[in-house]
Amino acid sequence: MKIILQIILINAIMFGAHQLLGQGPRHQKIRSAKIAMITEHVQLTPEQAEKFWPLYREYENKVNALRKGRIDGLSNVNFNTITDEQAKEIMKDNLETRQKEIDIQQMYFADKFYAVLSPRQVLQLAHVERKFHKMLLKRLDEHHQKRDH
Repeated sequence: MKIILQIILINAIMFGAHQLLGQGPRHQKIRSAKIAMITEHVQLTPEQAEKFWPLYREYENKVNALRKGRIDGLSNVNFNTITDEQAKEIMKDNLETRQKEIDIQQMYFADKFYAVLSPRQVLQLAHVERKFHKMLLKRLDEHHQKRDH
C-alpha cells in the first residue's frame, strides 16, 4: 500500500502537481523554476517564447487532465476489497490513459513544437523536462527523509 501511495504522490509531483496543490505559492515557485529552466536550457528567443509558452501550456493542460484522472482513479481504490476483475479493469483503464498521454506527447513533440522550435530545441525540451522531474523527485525524497528522522 505504501508503494502505491508513493507512486501516486510521485505522479502528482511529476505530472501536474498544480492539479493537486492548487495555485498556491508552492505551485507558483515550482512553475517559475520550470519555466526558467526550460527557457535557459532550450535557449528560447523572445519571439520563440511568445509563441512557445501558450502552446506548451496547451500541451501541459491536456496531459495534466489525463494524469489527474488517472491519479484520482487510483487514489479511490480500496486495495483490501477490490476484486481481481476490478483490478484488471482499473489497470486496463490506467494503461489506456497512459497511451492517450503518449499520443498527446507524440503530437506535440513530433509535430506542433516544430512550428516554433528547432529539432535540437525540441530534443533539449524533452531532456530538460526529464531533468526537472528528477530534480523534483530528489527534493521530495530529501524532504521525506528529513521528515522521517
